[in-house]
Order: sequence, then C-alpha cells, then structure tokens
Amino acid sequence: MVESKLRQLCEIERRMAGPVNAGVGRQLDPGFYYEASSYLCCVEYIKICGVSNYMNPSNATNDRQPVWQQQLAELQERARRAFLAQDLGEMRLILSDDFIVNSPINRILNKGALLELLQQGVIRHFSYEEQIELMTRQGEIAVVMGNDVVTDTLGGPLIRRRFTNVWREGKGRWQLIARHAHHIAES
Repeated sequence: MVESKLRQLCEIERRMAGPVNAGVGRQLDPGFYYEASSYLCCVEYIKICGVSNYMNPSNATNDRQPVWQQQLAELQERARRAFLAQDLGEMRLILSDDFIVNSPINRILNKGALLELLQQGVIRHFSYEEQIELMTRQGEIAVVMGNDVVTDTLGGPLIRRRFTNVWREGKGRWQLIARHAHHIAES
C-alpha cells in the first residue's frame, strides 16, 4: 500500500515539476522518494486514501477554492509574518500545544523550544518568501507542501528549502501540529 501511495505522490511531483517549480529549478530526483517516504512515516496516522483533495494553489483563484483552503492559505501567511516579526503571541495561537518540527537546524523541536529559540534570535530570518504547491485534506487533518526561500541576515545568501506543514482543525479553528523543513542542496 505505501509503495503505491509513493508512486502516486511521485507522479504528482513529476507533473508539478514543470511550470510550478520552473523558478526554483526543482527537478524530480531520487531525494523526493526519501522525502515522500519520510512524510508518510511522520504522519502515518493520516490515512492517505487518494488525492481527491489535491490542489495546486498557484493555478487556482480564491473564488474557486474551498473555504478550508482559503483559511489555510491565510494561516500560512499569518505564520510567515509572525515568524519574521518574532511575534511570539501570534505564534502561540497558530501552533498547537503538541506542535513538533523537524527543523532545518537538524533538531526536532516542540512548541516551547521553537518559541524560545525564536525569542533568542537563534532561528531568525531577515526575509522569508513561501510558495504553496499542494494542499490536501483528510477529515480534520490537512497537509500543505511547498518551497520557501529565506535569508538569515541582511544581504545574506538565499537559502532554498522544501517544507511540509500538517494542520488540524478542532474547536472551530485550524492549528499547525507538525512541520518538516529542509535545505535544498545546491547542485
């Protein structure tokens, strides 16, 4: 079952490798298999039984998006701005209490550790641009995948990354419960 789901995800990645990623130079590569496998292992409790909720936001307009996709796109933007501004109050609202991240600094962090490092400026970005490539939903769980580009200092080098955010809807709102982000090796 997992192997067939990986094939489905890889087929989506192959189709998306064209116009969506042309600006980032992303090509289908063996590393994607590892990324997809890691993703499935990290969120194995999500039963991926198809990609009927698949969406490529860069090809959709807001008036055609379901409400949940509009809400998540807005939350992604709020989270991006809050991280840039080191707005701990806003981050506390966006992140669930059981939030975890497999971070680009090669550490797994919970909500408290992430907020502490953000407050201390250890994980601060000077600029942070994000492109959502896929949103999918299975019940109360939604997954947002894409790429981002950050700089850590004024005039610093561009750091290109891939990310996966896992959101959970509960009590009338969405919260970020898990994230994985990693640097893309320059070739």
